[in-house]
Amino acid sequence: TKAAAIASSRESVVLADASKLGKVAFARVASLDRISLLITDAAAVDNLLAPIRGAGLAVLVAGVDNP
Repeated sequence: TKAAAIASSRESVVLADASKLGKVAFARVASLDRISLLITDAAAVDNLLAPIRGAGLAVLVAGVDNP
């Protein structure tokens, strides 16, 4: 399962476009503390990315300069 793969990995990356951010999902695969990096698109707004970064996740926004 996805959850088992994440649990046994050293690093987990989530690829999600901006339309997925801030939504409540039907099922949870992993908590944020199990994810190392979120890759999203330039449509992602800062008010949705701020709490994710605040939780300690690295965020990479495709198509923009990233620190």
